[in-house]
Amino acid sequence: GLLRSEPLGVAFRHELARMAVVEALPASRVRDDHRLVLRALAARPDRSRVLARLVHHADAAGDVAAVLEYAPAAGRQAAALGAHRQAVQHFQRALGLADAATPDVRAELHEAVAYEHYLTGDTEAARAARRAALDEWRREGRHRDAGRNIRWLSRLAWFAGDRAEADARAADAIATLEPLGDDAELGMAYSNRAQLAMLADDRDVCLAFGERAIALARRVDAVDVLSHALNNVGTLRFLSGDAAGRVQLEESLRLALAHDLHEHVARAYTNLSSGAVESHMYPDAQRWLDDGIAYCVSRDLDAWTHYMRGWRARLLLEMGLWPSAADDAEAVLSAPRSAAVSRISALVALGTIRLRRGDPGTQVLLDQALALARKADEFQRLAPVAQALAEWHWMAGRRDAAVATIDEALAHRRADFRTIQRDALYFWRWKASGVVPPDLTAATPWAQMTRGEWRSAAAAWHAHGAPYERALALLDGDRQAVQTAFDLFHGLGAGPAADWARQRLRQLGVVQVPRGKRASTLSHPAGLTARESEILARLAQGLKNPQIADQLFVSPKTIEHHVSSILAKLDVATRDDAVATARRQGWLADRRQERGEK
Repeated sequence: GLLRSEPLGVAFRHELARMAVVEALPASRVRDDHRLVLRALAARPDRSRVLARLVHHADAAGDVAAVLEYAPAAGRQAAALGAHRQAVQHFQRALGLADAATPDVRAELHEAVAYEHYLTGDTEAARAARRAALDEWRREGRHRDAGRNIRWLSRLAWFAGDRAEADARAADAIATLEPLGDDAELGMAYSNRAQLAMLADDRDVCLAFGERAIALARRVDAVDVLSHALNNVGTLRFLSGDAAGRVQLEESLRLALAHDLHEHVARAYTNLSSGAVESHMYPDAQRWLDDGIAYCVSRDLDAWTHYMRGWRARLLLEMGLWPSAADDAEAVLSAPRSAAVSRISALVALGTIRLRRGDPGTQVLLDQALALARKADEFQRLAPVAQALAEWHWMAGRRDAAVATIDEALAHRRADFRTIQRDALYFWRWKASGVVPPDLTAATPWAQMTRGEWRSAAAAWHAHGAPYERALALLDGDRQAVQTAFDLFHGLGAGPAADWARQRLRQLGVVQVPRGKRASTLSHPAGLTARESEILARLAQGLKNPQIADQLFVSPKTIEHHVSSILAKLDVATRDDAVATARRQGWLADRRQERGEK
């Protein structure tokens, strides 16, 4: 009863039985048996289906040559299938025995594991492996291979938040590769330079190197370089308000999807969604973020998952969905290897939620974000930190500190786009100093608020779906507008801002200000938030906490807290009772929708 028959042999019925047998055998017998199994598997005509098993038995048999043969192949196979964490394990296993390999084999293994570390979010391990590969290639006099790894070290330095090293490595890569002639490596070095320029809002340099990379990629038929370069140029144009930019970004995404280029798919989703968030195109941003995060989660692309979750936290913050925004931000911050650029967005989102709720811990979060943003040395990193800090200083009456924080960020602005971010800083600078900037000519809602055009600003924020900003605009209006602002602030749980509105109402002659209701609970008779209603619907589908957590990309503990809140609000003892109550009250969709059917 320990074994079961299979088409090509027999297998243990249970893993515990196999382990017990192995543990009972002498070590020498185990090694011999592993050699027998290895020999049998290696004799199969199609070894690609058993690569992972070949690696396991070769390692257990102590067959170094077999491990060096099969582990890299198993790593490449795992990577192609999107199992990037498993790929790391295979490449590391081979590297552990690479002293017996030739220098070029060792360098290739270092490169392979570096790329998988990069994709799975372990930036420091990736940097160490790239340095090791670079040392090997330099000793061998392989300049093209050295140039490739110098370019990668530039990319990884940026991910680590070290802009100075990123720029220096980018220039070194181009200088190393240009004398060797046009090829895909040089094209990617040009594209990397364009990417750094795009991130620093340097239009001329981005377009110059980006267009050079696109032309070279088309000449040498390098699809990965083409997707990468289209992404960089497209992102810059998208943020500049050029419709052609979105077209180029979507072409980058189509190319990457068609050729199964995991990293480039993730980059395209990232820049489409982040550009949409900055432009207040919330439905598009939410679709691209949800699709992109799902794609990355299914392929172990942790670096991109964290980055997009940081941006989704910012999106949900602006949409007034603060509990969900906090879930995303906390998930990024609790991840052991989330990159600096990912942490900045998460720290800002969580810090802003705390300052607007009047919760403790705001300063710690925003100070951490500021330190990381200063090292990253990019306006797009500093601007949201400065905006949050300025709002916090202004709330506390530290007007000079607010102005100084904003001026530091504005000093890093190197281009005439990212107008929305600039005007947000101008608004808070005006709130703190009373001075309207002379170049405030844009028609953004922030600019309208600064110029006193509160009606048009409030209408624009309402159309975008940004309730807190809408309330800020209404705060400068008439009695009815301020009353609406109070209701919005109170509904969001923005205690300090609700106090401003209450004081403003009293200035306008309102003697008794009524208590408002939370916007997220106004439409639900039991007072469930939007997130709680969403979880209740999944409980009705029969899902358990871990399954719901996977679907919503949060921790099971977070779901447990939400379920406890649901039970308390419905005054029931069990999940089944909660679902029964919801069905009886008509709060759920019909049964087919509950099961996820169309």
